[in-house]
Amino acid sequence: IFNRAWAGRGAAFGDLDNDGDVDIVVSTCDGRGSYLRNEGGNRNHWIGIELRGVRSKRQGIGATIKLTTANDRVLYNMASTAGSYLSANDSRVVFGIGGEQSIKEIRVQWPSGIEQVISTPKPDQFLKVVEAIPRANPTLSRSVGKSSSTESASPTDPGPIPVLPVSAPPAAQLSSGPQDSSPPARKADTNPAAAAKYRLAESLLKENKAAEAAEALKDAIRLQPNFTEARFALAVVLALQGKENYGTAIDHFLTVLQLDPKHVDARVNLGKLLEQEGDFEGAAAALKEALALADQRADLYVMLGQDQRRTEKYSEAIQSFRRALELDPQVPGAHYGLGMTLRSLGDVPAAGSEFELALRLNPDDALAHYQLGRFMILQKELLEAARHLEESVRLKPDLADAYAKLGVVYKSLGKNEQAEKAFRTAVRLNPQMEKAAYGLAQLLQAEGKTAEAQKAFEQVRELKANSSALADASSLNATGVVRMNSGELDEALEKFRAALTLDPTYAAAAYNQGLVLARQGKTPEAIQSFRTAIRLRPGFVLAHYGLGLLLQLAGDPLADEQLRKAQLMKRLVPQAGDMNKTTSAEDPD
Repeated sequence: IFNRAWAGRGAAFGDLDNDGDVDIVVSTCDGRGSYLRNEGGNRNHWIGIELRGVRSKRQGIGATIKLTTANDRVLYNMASTAGSYLSANDSRVVFGIGGEQSIKEIRVQWPSGIEQVISTPKPDQFLKVVEAIPRANPTLSRSVGKSSSTESASPTDPGPIPVLPVSAPPAAQLSSGPQDSSPPARKADTNPAAAAKYRLAESLLKENKAAEAAEALKDAIRLQPNFTEARFALAVVLALQGKENYGTAIDHFLTVLQLDPKHVDARVNLGKLLEQEGDFEGAAAALKEALALADQRADLYVMLGQDQRRTEKYSEAIQSFRRALELDPQVPGAHYGLGMTLRSLGDVPAAGSEFELALRLNPDDALAHYQLGRFMILQKELLEAARHLEESVRLKPDLADAYAKLGVVYKSLGKNEQAEKAFRTAVRLNPQMEKAAYGLAQLLQAEGKTAEAQKAFEQVRELKANSSALADASSLNATGVVRMNSGELDEALEKFRAALTLDPTYAAAAYNQGLVLARQGKTPEAIQSFRTAIRLRPGFVLAHYGLGLLLQLAGDPLADEQLRKAQLMKRLVPQAGDMNKTTSAEDPD
């Protein structure tokens, strides 16, 4: 290429093949670019520094690096991509250290003012350095859980921040947030008998006797209906006992907010229950109301970011997670949430960096290890992927998705025995996981285990049929809504009934069926449909409202309760109740 004339316009310098020497890419005026690969060979030693800023710019641009060799020779460089015309160099900084075989230290001065020292790093490698943020004053920490992830327990929507506490110390500590987030509700004139029942409930909860504690709290409320702390504690206990009690728990949280509109933790926990029901819009609205009262709580911004991400409001989610980090750089879940959001936006490298930051804050975060394992698979770094996935299942042995990914990685590495074991574990933990069942079936077939493979493929076909049925149910419901809005009530009713046949847990279809039946004058059937919708989703505001109106028309005294609940929910959580909009936890793959 140097034996002819050419009009080079710009040049970018960087180690494209990661071998420690610098390569060049040159652009040509009105022609193809040229790649000048340095193949002179490495007869000496080197180290490359890849910076990842947290407070500073992501690539660490402007950071100065001082390297001291074992022989006290000092070298300096600065992170920069500037250089030639319309070109950007590799942001990584490469030092050549000649014949010396060891490095005493590397000192990084970040643009944020933070200084970071790496002692005795090994040469002949690219070393990733993530900007270290000084730990916040522990008295200012707003963290509410041990893990940095705040999604559900599975990576489909993985969340170690507890929805509600698992035990009940005194009522001021029952919520997942700081104890001073809302004014105390206990009044000086508390009925002594009610207070005694409340103290009994505390003792029972310490002994893990939740059912008995709930009865004691109910007694306290019967003795004093405005006993706010007892109502809040009862709502927490009921919610922890399972979905069948969500409706009653929501009732008590609403009553708490009537008694004390500034009760932040009641709003937070009400939002978490709505989230459990899939009403992420309503959950976000409840959290915004809580933040209006406690805008310095970083944990609430993390929870809000979760719900915004789930409703695909990615820019808002990013703002919430970053606000959480401004308030508390150590808050669990913010970096993980940012990583999940950036991944949804397709920025996989940036997502990987956020997961690394999550692990820097908490090396025992199983879900962050899982996500980094997935990231390494995309980078085709299978050994590193296996390391993260193995750590993920070590920390969280019931993480079926991680076992499924491990199966894929082991198979690619030729470790078929380990792959089979990983796939079988994933299927055992989650029999509905089609990808794990399919991976197992393919592996068994490749190994010549025909009979077992046929059985596994049959399971895959059944899972595909179930998945197809759920998709068909959603399609039928959507078609039914169109028919209903155009006045074709019989056709709409047929679609909603078909949707419920395919998916009996489809609350929106039950509600829409109730609307059609009500318009057809079939009041008893409509009432039953609305009750079904409420049973499936206790926080379904529109179903409560529809049921209340029909009961009112029928002269049923229960109408007032349903209408009161619907109006209260709409007032306290303005966006709650739109269940025809499908939102769900995203698939990790």
